[in-house]
Amino acid sequence: MSRTIPTGCCAAILAGCVSVASAQTVALGPGALGDPPAPPVSIDEVIEPAGSTSQVASDRVAARRQIGRPARVPAPAGQVPGVGRLLTALGNDLLQLPRRENLGLIGVGVLAAAAVHPFDDEIRDTGWGRGALRELLEPGEIVGGFYAQTGGALATYAIGRVTGSDRVAQVGAELVRAQVLTQVTTQFVKFTTTRTRPDGTALSFPSGHSGGAFATATVLQRNFGWKAGVPAYAMAAWVAASRVQMKRHHVSDVIVGATVGILAGRAVTVGSGENTFAVTPTVVPGGAGVSFTRVNR
Repeated sequence: MSRTIPTGCCAAILAGCVSVASAQTVALGPGALGDPPAPPVSIDEVIEPAGSTSQVASDRVAARRQIGRPARVPAPAGQVPGVGRLLTALGNDLLQLPRRENLGLIGVGVLAAAAVHPFDDEIRDTGWGRGALRELLEPGEIVGGFYAQTGGALATYAIGRVTGSDRVAQVGAELVRAQVLTQVTTQFVKFTTTRTRPDGTALSFPSGHSGGAFATATVLQRNFGWKAGVPAYAMAAWVAASRVQMKRHHVSDVIVGATVGILAGRAVTVGSGENTFAVTPTVVPGGAGVSFTRVNR
C-alpha cells in the first residue's frame, strides 16, 4: 500500500538535511576539500543521540522486527464494563440488529425458513436420527441450553476480571450480552407466535438453543477468526440438529433461531475482528443464491 508524504513533511525533511550538511561543512573548516571523505553516517546515528543505552538499541531492533506484522490491540481498560454496567448496553445492542450490514443475513434467514416451512411436518414424521445418531445428538440439549451458554459466558468474563486480562473480560462481556440479546429476542417472538412444538408443547418458534449456540460461535469468530469460528459453528449446528432430532423444534425454528443468534453476536461485536463477511442474497439466471463478500475492518 503506497502512502503520499505531505508537502510540508518533505520541506521539513529537506530543511533538516540542509542543516546537517551545513553543520558538517563548518566542522571541516579550511582545507576540507583535500581531506578524505568522512565515513557514511547511518540514519540510526543521526536519529539516535550519542551515548544511548543498549536497551534503546535493543528496543529499536525489536521495533524493526515488528514492521509488517499485524498488531493485536488489546481492549482498552475503560471499555471493559464492570459488573454493574455489563447489561446496560443492551439497548444499543438492540439498535445494532437491523444495521445495513445485517439486512442481507436477515433476508437469507427469512427466505430459508420460508422455503423449509412447508416440509416441517414431513421432516418431523420421518423419525430420522435414531440409534447411535440419537445418542450423539442428545447432549446438545444441555450444551445449547441457557444455563450452559450463559454460564460459560459469565465464567469467561469472571476469569478475565480476576486475572486482570482486559481481552478475556471483553470477550466474556460480549458473550454475556449476546446471550441476553438472543434470549430477549427469541422469547419475544415465541410468545408472539405461540407455535406448537413437534412434541405437542408450546413456544416452538424460534429455537432458543440454536440462537444461543450460534451467538456464541459468532462472538468467537469475530474476535479470534475462523480458526475458532469453524469449530464453534460446527458445535452450534450440532446443537440445532439435536433440537430437531428430539422433536423439540421444527427445521424452520432452528434456522430462524440461528439467524437471531448470528445477528446478536454481530451486534455486540461491532468493530471487532479484522475480516468479516457480508452475506447478501443474489439473483442468478434460473434461480437464486447467497453472496459472501469479505469486508476488511
